[in-house]
Amino acid sequence: ATAPANPGSGFVRMYATSATSVRMRDSAGTETDLAAAPASGAVTRAGGNTTEATTTSTAVVDVLTVASLSIAVGVPVRIVSISRKTAGGADAAYHSLKLNTTIVRAHTKWGSSLNAAESAEFISDFIYGVTNYLQAGRACGYFQGADVTATIALNHFDANMPTATLTDVVIRGTVGAASFTLGIDECHVYTHAVS
Repeated sequence: ATAPANPGSGFVRMYATSATSVRMRDSAGTETDLAAAPASGAVTRAGGNTTEATTTSTAVVDVLTVASLSIAVGVPVRIVSISRKTAGGADAAYHSLKLNTTIVRAHTKWGSSLNAAESAEFISDFIYGVTNYLQAGRACGYFQGADVTATIALNHFDANMPTATLTDVVIRGTVGAASFTLGIDECHVYTHAVS
C-alpha cells in the first residue's frame, strides 16, 4: 500500500499496509509500525447460499445447500436461514438438517396449519463432530403464525453428527400438501473461534 500524505500539524494518520499490518504517520512524515492487526475475528462466515430454493414436495427433499465448506471437528458452528410458506393449503411446513450426507435432525414442524402465508427463521447451533457428543446440537424454528401466535420449535439432534470435515450443510424440507410452497433463503454458516 502507498503511504498517505502527511496529516496536518498535530495530527497523525493511520493506514494499513497489508491485511495484517498497520502504520502511523505524523505531520513530520515519521512513520511508526503499530501492532499487527488481528487476522480474523471471533466469528467467521464460513459460507452461505443467498438464492431462494423452493419445494412443493410432500416427501422430505434437499431444498437448499451450502457447499464447499471446510469446518474441522471441534469447531462451534451456527447455521441461520429464513423460510416461508405460501397460502394454498391448510397444513404446515417442515425442516430437517443434513450435515455432509447425514441427516442429524429430521422433520421439525414450523408454521401453523392455517391456509395462510407465513415466514420463519431457522437456527442450528452445535460444536461439530466431537466424539461422545455427536447429538449435542439443536435445530430451532421461530415463526409468527398467521393467527398471530408466535411459536418456537426447539429440537435436539436425533442422529449422530459425522466426524469427517464438514463440507456441506443442507436444509431439507417438505410441505403438508402440494398445493402450497416452502421457500428457504439467506442461509449462512458461521464458525466461532476456539481460542
